[in-house]
Amino acid sequence: MKILVIQQKMIGDVLLSTILCDNLRIAYPNATIDYMVYESTIAVLQGNKSIDNLILFEDKHKKSNWEFLKLLLAIRKNKYDMVIDAYAKIESYLTVLFSGANQKISFSKNWQKILFTDVVDKIKIPKSNLGLIIEQRLSLLNPLNLKIDLKTFPKLYLTSEEVNFAKSLFKINNLDSTKKPLW
Repeated sequence: MKILVIQQKMIGDVLLSTILCDNLRIAYPNATIDYMVYESTIAVLQGNKSIDNLILFEDKHKKSNWEFLKLLLAIRKNKYDMVIDAYAKIESYLTVLFSGANQKISFSKNWQKILFTDVVDKIKIPKSNLGLIIEQRLSLLNPLNLKIDLKTFPKLYLTSEEVNFAKSLFKINNLDSTKKPLW
């Protein structure tokens, strides 16, 4: 199975949407999971083993219709079985259209039923203490009826150099390093 998750622009949204990739990896351990993001957001994705390939939406794709078309055609060649569009903007709609995937999931808007096989109503009031945005992202998995315990928090993967650098900052600034660290 080949899966494409789309969440392009904002670095926080990109990180939050990794919970989709993490849960898809658990549910479909042998799947190829690709993640389409803006080039500027890849730093928060480094080290994430749930993602097989990053598909970068670069400046050239924004500036040139020809370059964007070439990207869309490359995506079509991947023959995805499923696309989950967490971004829900014109670039992602065109990507979904060109993907050729059998299953296409996104948030519900009146006209989207012609493009997507499954649409999910966007949650407006949180039902748990996870927070609205996390609940909204996780709701995109509802059409899949996954039989797993869902991972609900995104994770940053730090290199040992990054951890050591943070520890040195604590030490230099006389910060209490006995408190539970973020790494």
